[in-house]
Amino acid sequence: MLVILGFCDVPRTAPGLASHRVTAAKTLGDRCWARCLYSGHDACPKCRCELEVEKLQWNEAMEMYLGSVRIKCDEGCPWTGALDNYTAHLRACLALQLRQAQENARAKDDEIKRLTAQLKTNETDFLQERADHKNCYDNLTRMFEKAMDELQAKQKTIADMDTNLDERNYRIRALKRILAARVHQIVIKDQVLKEQHDTIVETDAEACRLREALGTVLGACADFKKKAKEKIRTILVDSAAKGKKRKKGM
Repeated sequence: MLVILGFCDVPRTAPGLASHRVTAAKTLGDRCWARCLYSGHDACPKCRCELEVEKLQWNEAMEMYLGSVRIKCDEGCPWTGALDNYTAHLRACLALQLRQAQENARAKDDEIKRLTAQLKTNETDFLQERADHKNCYDNLTRMFEKAMDELQAKQKTIADMDTNLDERNYRIRALKRILAARVHQIVIKDQVLKEQHDTIVETDAEACRLREALGTVLGACADFKKKAKEKIRTILVDSAAKGKKRKKGM
C-alpha cells in the first residue's frame, strides 16, 4: 500500500524514519507498521529489514507527520491529499468503485461461465439420463409387450384347455348316462337271471320229484313184470300139467 511505501521513501534525515533499517530501532509510526506487524510479519515491506518487535514504540510526532504526508490515490484516480483523508476518500473513490464493479462483473462473468458450463454439464447429464430413461422405458415396454403376448398365449391355452375340459365333461356325462343305462340293463338282466335261476331250481326240483316218481313207477313195473312172468310161468306149468293129464285120460 502507498502508505507503507511512502514511509520507506521518506528521506533518511527525517527524525526516526531511517532507523527502521537498524535492528535496534525504537520509534516508528503506528499506522505505518501496525498493519504489517499485526499481520504476523516482522520486516519492512519495502526493504525487508528485520525488526525487533518488542523494542518498537509508538511515536506521536511520527504519527502526526505521517498523517500530514500528501499521497496519491492507490486506485489510479487523480486524487491527492493527506493520509488522514485517504480512508474517507476511498469510500467515495470512483476508481475504486469502478475497479470493484469490474471485479464484481468479472466475478459474475466467471460465475456465469461456471453456471453455463455447469448448465451444459447438467444438460448433457440430463440428455444422457433422458436417453437412459428412454432406453429403460423402451426395454420395459418391450418386456411388457412380451409379457402381454405370453399372457395372451397362456390365456388362449387356458381357453383351449377349458374347451377341451368342457368337451371331456360332456363326454363324461354322456358316458355316465350310458353307464347308468347299462347298469339298469344289467340290473334287469340280473333280475331276469335270478328269476330264470329260480325257475331252473324249481324245474330241477320238479325233475327230481319226477325222477323219483318215475323210479317208483319203474320199480313197480319191474315188480309187476316179475310177478307177471312168474304167474305166466305158473299158468304155463299148470297148463302143461293139465295137458299131460288129458292125454293120459284119453
